[in-house]
Amino acid sequence: DREALRNVVLRGFADEIHSPIAPQVQFAINAGTYTHDVAKAKALLAEAGYPNGFTANMWLDNSSERQRLAVALQQQLAEIGVKLNIVPLESAAMSDMIWNSTRETSKLELYLGGWSPSTGDADWGLRPLFATESAPPSGYNVGFYSNPEVDRLLHDALNTADSRRRGQAYARAQQLIWKDAPWVFLYVPQNVWGTRSNVDGVWVQPDGILSVRHLKFN
Repeated sequence: DREALRNVVLRGFADEIHSPIAPQVQFAINAGTYTHDVAKAKALLAEAGYPNGFTANMWLDNSSERQRLAVALQQQLAEIGVKLNIVPLESAAMSDMIWNSTRETSKLELYLGGWSPSTGDADWGLRPLFATESAPPSGYNVGFYSNPEVDRLLHDALNTADSRRRGQAYARAQQLIWKDAPWVFLYVPQNVWGTRSNVDGVWVQPDGILSVRHLKFN
C-alpha cells in the first residue's frame, strides 16, 4: 500500500512512482502503476509455491525513517503471510556485506535502500542498478537482475549522442524493468530542508548533498 507509506510514514513528503527512475530524470517515462491487491498477492504466492507465506530478513541502515518504513512494510507483508525480520545495520557493515559479495556468496534476502542518479540522466539511474555487468562487486545491482534485452538497450543508449535514439532505448528499458519488477519500487522522496532569512544560495541536491557553492549572507 504505497499511498499509506507516503501519507503515514513519510507524512506526505513523497510522490507516486511510475518508473524505475524519478520523473524529473532525463528520459523518464510513465511505465505504469502497481496496484495494492492483497488477494492477488496471496494468489501469486500460492502459485509460486508459498501458500502459507515465508520468512525473510530485510537489511537496512539504522536511520529512523528507514526503520519506520521497514515496520510499515513488515505490517503490510504480514497480511499475506510473509514474516519480515528487520535487521538494522551500521552503514559501513551493511555496505561490506552487500558490495563485497557475488551471486554465489551473497547472503542478502531483502534490502531497503534508495538511489539518486547524480548526473540527472537515465543512464546513471538505470545502468548501475539493472545491467547484468553491474552486479556486486562491480556495481549496485544487488538483486543480480539480468535481462539481455535491457542490457542491449542500456548499451545502445550509452553509445549514441542522438537524443531521440537514447530516449527510445531508455523508454523501452524502463518498460521491461517495470514489468520484470526486480525491485519493489515504493515512492519518489521529496527533499525537505529548513532555511534562514539571512542566507541565500544554499540547497539540498537530489542526491542529498548540500550545495554551498553560491552561499551568500544577507
